[in-house]
Amino acid sequence: MGTCLAAGLLVGCPSGPEAPPPVDAARSARRDASTDAAGDSGPAISCESNDECDDGIFCNGAETCTAGVCAAGITNCDDGIACTVDACSVDSDVCTHLAPDADGDGFGDASCVDRRGVPTGEDCDDTDRERYPGNVEVCDADDRDEDCDLNTRGDRDVDMDGFEDFACCNATPIGSLILNCGDDCDDGSGDVRPTAQEICDGVDNNCNRVVDEGCICTPGATRQCPSPGECASGVQTCVDGRSWSGCSIAPIAETCNDLDDNCDGTVDEGQTLSCYRDFDEDTYPDDDTPIAVCPDESRPTVGRCPRATTNRAPGPGVTDCCDFDRRVFPGQTLYFTTVNGCGAFDFNCDGSETQRLTTRVSGITCSGASFSEAACNAADTSIRTSPGFWTLETPPCGSSSLWLARCQWLRGGIEAPSDTCFPTPDSRLQECR
Repeated sequence: MGTCLAAGLLVGCPSGPEAPPPVDAARSARRDASTDAAGDSGPAISCESNDECDDGIFCNGAETCTAGVCAAGITNCDDGIACTVDACSVDSDVCTHLAPDADGDGFGDASCVDRRGVPTGEDCDDTDRERYPGNVEVCDADDRDEDCDLNTRGDRDVDMDGFEDFACCNATPIGSLILNCGDDCDDGSGDVRPTAQEICDGVDNNCNRVVDEGCICTPGATRQCPSPGECASGVQTCVDGRSWSGCSIAPIAETCNDLDDNCDGTVDEGQTLSCYRDFDEDTYPDDDTPIAVCPDESRPTVGRCPRATTNRAPGPGVTDCCDFDRRVFPGQTLYFTTVNGCGAFDFNCDGSETQRLTTRVSGITCSGASFSEAACNAADTSIRTSPGFWTLETPPCGSSSLWLARCQWLRGGIEAPSDTCFPTPDSRLQECR
């Protein structure tokens, strides 16, 4: 009776033709048998069950007892995903399916995904061994994502305002024109950042890519006042970029001066009088069109209407027929020897030229030697108490002729050859109105 080692114990071996080998020895024999079944030379191992053929090695498949002989197993670790590297772990007795690591940086390609679309690796660029998770991110000009984290851009914040430099970017995804950049559009100024208030200075202070939004002017700039009237001569100043100051010329109470003092777009409202044109200032209007004029306190007799105007309303017997000559007006009683400013002799606006002197010598005479001194003096008195007489034709307006104004007694030998009553005419102009 011999002894055998089973599970670390020495046990009695059964009698018989041959005792079975220890357990480890049996597995070794089966491994050898499996190897032989795979094609190596060696004797086949007889068996009665699959368990007798199991060599305990996962990666070479499960051995089977086929026709009383142990047959080698086959291990298939292919996961059906083209991009993965399939292998069998002898130490762990499992199939592994890893993302490729073409750049040799120790991280599998993140572009290799499983059947659910989940990346099997973490390397954001398996062609660049300087890009992998955990690498130090730097702010560079080529938008390189060194640590495969789009949310890190190198932490460059020169102006210490808490916002990363806009020049620090990561391209996402690979080959895309879309960039993930810092949001400080001017990392050299702490006053420019996303949380800054926009001011009107020609700078994008809040980094929203819009300059001076809400601004209507540049602080300190000036412009002509948009108001009418006198205010239009003033200027306004831009206060804070969002509003204009009041006009430098402020509205004042309206006075009658042909100006828009209160800047409301209307001149002299409520301050004027209604008068009529009177160029020759004879108080008679030349037409019936009223005009609005400023009052003249020095002219109360014409209702304070200013020079060259009158408050007299036009109408029949009132309207001036020649407003360029103050001698001409309705009701004029005087006569004149020269034409008026309109080239006529109608001075009383009755539409005609009336002569003042129209009588000729008729019934009264003082010529001849038959007149006694007493008769001559009587004729003279009669002539001088009458308007007089034209001795020739009656002349037209403004023309002259001889006019008998008196009779004169001349004594013979002194003023005449003999005593005589002598008429004394003179030249006179015809007056008209």
